Amino acid sequence: MKLSVIVPVYNVASYVENCVKSILSNNVDMEVILVNDGSTDNSGEICDRIASENNNVVVIHKENGGLSSARNAGLDIAKGDYITFVDSDDYVSSTIYKECLDIIAKENVQCLKFRNKAVHDFDYDFSDCKLTETLIFDNKQTLDLFFHLTDYYLSYSVCNMILSKQLISDLRFVEGVISEDIIFDYQIFLKLEKLVLIDLVGYAYYQRTGSISHSVYNENRACVYKVWEYIKTLNTDENRIMHIDLNILYFKFVNLCLMLKNKKSVPENTYKRIKRELLSEIKKNKKIIAAFKGMDFKRKVMLNLMCFNFELSGIAIRLLYRK
Repeated sequence: MKLSVIVPVYNVASYVENCVKSILSNNVDMEVILVNDGSTDNSGEICDRIASENNNVVVIHKENGGLSSARNAGLDIAKGDYITFVDSDDYVSSTIYKECLDIIAKENVQCLKFRNKAVHDFDYDFSDCKLTETLIFDNKQTLDLFFHLTDYYLSYSVCNMILSKQLISDLRFVEGVISEDIIFDYQIFLKLEKLVLIDLVGYAYYQRTGSISHSVYNENRACVYKVWEYIKTLNTDENRIMHIDLNILYFKFVNLCLMLKNKKSVPENTYKRIKRELLSEIKKNKKIIAAFKGMDFKRKVMLNLMCFNFELSGIAIRLLYRK
């Protein structure tokens, strides 16, 4: 079976070659689709050179439209039986795709999800990462699983997924939002007949200054809980709705703490307003937070700490997000 690896590229001249090199180190039948999303540095030229040296690499040059737009452009031309995504400042292990495709063939599944790991350099040693567990879920379990991915040390990301092209043929990323992976993941989980999770790290998620998801604070962070509010409108199950509400509350709190960390760039009245609204929601949901069992342990501890001591929990969150 053939794998299409879609890599959006935007102003990553220092990273993209390392990224593609790691992908090509996998010994599988693949095509690598580099989507130059209107880069203003020499990323596009680097992509063209890589493609001239490798007959399984193709390049699309397009006007800047954002991450979702670039991924969609790659999906439009992908020829593989299965599809995955890599962000151009990240890298993968040299064996992850073969290991995943072997399991997919054995289990006859539409989707496989593996683990990723946050790194701060380019030399993470994957050789110590061994497959320790394989979990299989049927269509009756997958949607509930979506709300508990963190229980399995997995993230809401498409970069640690191998997906059947047939499964996602009618799906595209929502453009113009941050955390678009969450919506795309949810659409996938709605359609799944069978899913495999493997306890194996195969993707290194490089945390660099200036990346979208690791800026200390910006208004786009609000999109995280707006995405969950959208998913909430698609659900009628009371337990799932409760889980979503608590996720929204938690992300609002994280946002507030990051605002506090970078307070000089945030208007005082904005901070006070959001804090006042959040404290009101905490008070209203205090009993639910304490009693709710359908949430990963770390997040529940933090939410309960919020109820006990708001300022102390703020310090804890800021420590978690320090650079």
